[in-house]
Order: sequence, then structure tokens, then C-alpha cells
Amino acid sequence: MGVKRFFKIRGALHISDANEERDPNSQDKFWKVRPLLEAVRSRCLQLVPLEQNSIDEQMVPFTGRIAAKQFVKGKPNPEGVKVFVRCSFDGLAHDFEFYQGKGTGVSKEHAHLGLGGSVVMRLVESLPKAQNIKCYMDNYFTSVKLFLELKKIGILASGTIRGNRLAGCVMKTDKEMKKEGRGSYDERVSQNDEVVLVRWQDNGTVNMASTHLGVGNIGTVRRWSESQKVHVDIDCPEVVLDYNKYMGGVDKLDFIMSLYPMRTRTKKWPVRVISHFASFALSNSWLEYLRDANKAGLLRKETLDMMAFQTDVANCLLNSNKPQKKRGRPSNDNSRTVKKKITVLRAAPTWGLRCQAPQPPRGLGGQPRADLPRTSCGLPPPIWQR
Repeated sequence: MGVKRFFKIRGALHISDANEERDPNSQDKFWKVRPLLEAVRSRCLQLVPLEQNSIDEQMVPFTGRIAAKQFVKGKPNPEGVKVFVRCSFDGLAHDFEFYQGKGTGVSKEHAHLGLGGSVVMRLVESLPKAQNIKCYMDNYFTSVKLFLELKKIGILASGTIRGNRLAGCVMKTDKEMKKEGRGSYDERVSQNDEVVLVRWQDNGTVNMASTHLGVGNIGTVRRWSESQKVHVDIDCPEVVLDYNKYMGGVDKLDFIMSLYPMRTRTKKWPVRVISHFASFALSNSWLEYLRDANKAGLLRKETLDMMAFQTDVANCLLNSNKPQKKRGRPSNDNSRTVKKKITVLRAAPTWGLRCQAPQPPRGLGGQPRADLPRTSCGLPPPIWQR
């Protein structure tokens, strides 16, 4: 397919009819791709979540013009459209919400939780309640008020928390923690035993909040010692170890999507969102396939990798509309049958036969005449005289 034809076909790609009348009060900035987003989300909601879930931000890379473009420092693709995603710890996505501005996902019921807390309450709506489900999140979302709301509906939570969201809890200062050295910690428990706050000294101070874990069983982590020039083991609270183990679900999904991304240079944001969520759906399908393969007891060498899985999906889509050949005689007796042309390949003459016919002398040039009778080797007789 030529480039011009490809762009002409892509220019006719539409998810929503732009000629239809829209609600003038609607503030949906992604209405052009909303049917696709709802189709992907409805399939994600059908997947069974695991006990450990993580909530984090995902970026749709885009540098063109769009109303809801964001810049998130520290992301592999910092500029683009921000999406809040809830995944199981193995990377399988179960729900997502597009960021459209300050009021995204904020309901009147949860307005006191702010943007981050309201988004979390929206993303956990489909989770089963009072079944020991745990959610992990970073300090963008975490607050004491949010964790209390989650515990009311039967969902446990852990996450890093900012120092200005401790709800008035007095803990050891950064200076005191640094003086005690790496591996030191401080723990506080609320009066109703519902929220635990832990401050741990690593290379810097780390603040953690949880409704199901605290310091608990102290573990160890390896860190580099500048003074000793070797790796050393330092103490680490259980809540930190648990958080590091189960928080990376969204990052794992981002990594899988980055292996074989569907990216094309475009100034049209709908095209970019469509390609991103096609890759999103493929990655999620592969993770679901790995779950099923694990339950079936397949060995790792017997399962398809991401490239093979993506190739099989592409082949199935290409062959889905091909007409199938009918068995038996054709129903139309008047149909003409085209005879196949049979070409008989003759063996090449041997070296001796090829050498029987003399070649034209040097300097005369030209080729042997084709209208003269030929010898057994297939070449015309000599016609040159010196």
C-alpha cells in the first residue's frame, strides 16, 4: 500500500459521527473516541481482579494540540494525555479514567477527598467489598481521609504519603531520622486502630500509610555504603517491603506496551489515542492469556511471547473476512472453467553439446541469427567467413 493511499484511508477513520448533535452541556473532551474507550473498559471490568491491586498514572504520548494535555515529570513519556489506571500486581488492567481537568472524577459525595481521592473511589467501585482486597498507590492519591473511606467500604490500602497529609500526627523529624541512620523507623497508630503511619530512613525519609500493615516483621534491603564501599543490609519495615512488591502493576503494563508500540507520527490526537488503546488491549489480552496458560499448567517454553501473540492476533484479523471455498461442485453450471497453462521445463544441454556450435569471431560483434536452422544443441550453424 502506498503512503498516499494509507493516509487517505486513515483520514476516513472515525469512531464517532461528528455530524450528530451532541449535548451542549457535555464536558467530555474525548467524545471523538469515547465508544472505543467504553468498549475497552467494559471488557476490562469483566476480568477477575487479584487480591493485590495498584492505582497509578499512565501517559498517552502526544506533543500536539489537545485540551487535556499534561506534563508529568519522571515518566518515560512525560508529555501527553494522563490516564488513571487500576491494575492487578501482575499488570492486568481492570479499570481506567481519563484526566480531563480539575474536576475529573470528582463527585459531590467525595469532593472532600480532592482529585486524587475521588479518582481512587471511582476506580474501586467495581472491586468486591469486604473480601480482603488491597489497593496500593503513591503519594499523589494517598491521604488519611481516603484510607478511612476505603476501610468503611471494606477495602484495605497502603501507599506513600506526603508529609503535609499526616492529619496532624507528630512524628520524628527528618533531622532526627537522619541522625539515627539508615534503617531507623518511627511508627504511629490512630486511636481507633484503623490507620498506621510509618516513617523510615533510607537514603532519604520515606512516609508510609496503611490500614492493614505497620512495621510488622522487619526485613532487610541492600544498599550501597559510601563509607565502606560495599553493599550493606539495612532494616526495612514490612509495610515498605509489601508496597514495593505489589505497587508496580501499572509500570509493568507500560513496559509491556513499550516492547512493540503502535506509534505513528501524527498531529491528530484521536489517531494517537486509538493506536495507544489498540496496544493497551493487546497487552492486556496477552497478560490474560498468560494467566490462563499458568492455570492450565503450560510450561514457559510452550507459551507464546508478546511478539508471537501479537502476530497471531493480526493474522486472525486479516483472515476473518476472507471468503471460504465451498466443498463440492459449483452451484452455477454455466460457469466457465479456466484451463491452467502447463509449462514443460526442458533439461539444459550438456557441456559437450553447448561447445559444438562455434562462437562469432572477435571484432565482428552481433548475435547469431534466429531464422536459420538449428543444430542439436539449439544454436544456429556457423555463418562467418574469415
